[in-house]
Amino acid sequence: MSTYIATSNFEGSDKDDLSFEIGDEIIVTTKKKDGWWVGYLATDTFQTKGKFPDSSTFSDKNEFFIENGFKWKASDQKINTKVTKISEKGKIRKNKFYHIQTTINTETFQSLVKWEDLVWLRKVYSQNFPNLGIPNLIDLEIFDRNSRGGTDNRKPTIQIFLNRICAHPVLSKPNFFIDLLKDNNILTNKKKKEIKRKKYIFWKNVKTNNTPPSIDFPQQLHSFKSNLDSHSQILDKINFNFTQMSMNCYSSMFHSLKKVGKSFIKWSTKSFDWEDGIKINNNDDDETNINNFILKIGESFTKISKLYSSQSKKELNNMIPFLVEYQKISKSYEKMMELCESSQLDYFYKQTKNIKSTRKQSKKEIDKRQKEAETKKIISDIILNVTITELEYFRKMRKNDTQTVLIRFLNDHIQFHQQIMTILEDVRREFIHN
Repeated sequence: MSTYIATSNFEGSDKDDLSFEIGDEIIVTTKKKDGWWVGYLATDTFQTKGKFPDSSTFSDKNEFFIENGFKWKASDQKINTKVTKISEKGKIRKNKFYHIQTTINTETFQSLVKWEDLVWLRKVYSQNFPNLGIPNLIDLEIFDRNSRGGTDNRKPTIQIFLNRICAHPVLSKPNFFIDLLKDNNILTNKKKKEIKRKKYIFWKNVKTNNTPPSIDFPQQLHSFKSNLDSHSQILDKINFNFTQMSMNCYSSMFHSLKKVGKSFIKWSTKSFDWEDGIKINNNDDDETNINNFILKIGESFTKISKLYSSQSKKELNNMIPFLVEYQKISKSYEKMMELCESSQLDYFYKQTKNIKSTRKQSKKEIDKRQKEAETKKIISDIILNVTITELEYFRKMRKNDTQTVLIRFLNDHIQFHQQIMTILEDVRREFIHN
């Protein structure tokens, strides 16, 4: 009998099939030549056996073993790293040599990593990828002990972390890992700051669902899949199906965002005039002008579409540039949220609706202004609603569930902005051309 780790989900359709998820350990009892093996889940005390596909389910049929909660990949290549093979019950059976892939070296790692990054990465891996058995990837005692000892005492911990990352069967190709390190300061800024103002209390009650949605592959995008296979093989194993997100969300979203971004720029600069109410206290400062935030969002949307276009003929192997732009959008939404929540956005509605002027106004003119004010109020309500919804996603992105939240965000994102653009276009036609 051998122990294997599932690298993809399998939902059995027959009563004799064995169902499992990514990261589940499976004890293989029979290896059939027809491509179907027989075994049972390591966590099943009744050892209920079932059949399952071998080639599509397991990584090159290599055995994995656990040492202090860390999964190692067996290899015939013997090098100077020795790891103790431990059974399910913790009894030491024998020593065995394992191959450690040195795809990045210590110098490269130390030039990129900060101490805070190590803490952040350990938290990411332990919380978001529990099926891979990484909670003990970095021992918290080592962190605490070495953090008290100063920078010099951190180097052994960095070396341990590097060795374990390089030896891990899933994370042995660390391109994705390095990208996260490089942009960690962007993705995690101010995420630990607790917002205590009353208007944000409702965020504490937001329920999260960490299960990625099931996405059907569009037939017309199958040719796009071939360019993503190599990278998706890595990301699929860390509970994040990059292929699904790319095929369904990237293609539909960024093509739409290209139009949305251009529409925002065109509308904000040439069409509807927000000057009557969006400026706060007659201040032209960017921090108090929602029109400027809309411009910034539109610019980021346009840049995202250009990023997508530039990578469409290559492998979409780096999502960090997209997240950088979304972080910029997030900051704009934060400011818009503050303005909306503080009711500053409503004052133009009251001002315009209660028109007081020394000159005599016709009933038609008053009705038109009131209608315009009501329409602006509708727009402000929609912006507030969309801001709340998207800000929820962005705040989750700043935490450790970035990939899963991004999938849900991409699925929902377009319909919000299409709703905004529909009403903005109606306003433009009605009030600009009259």
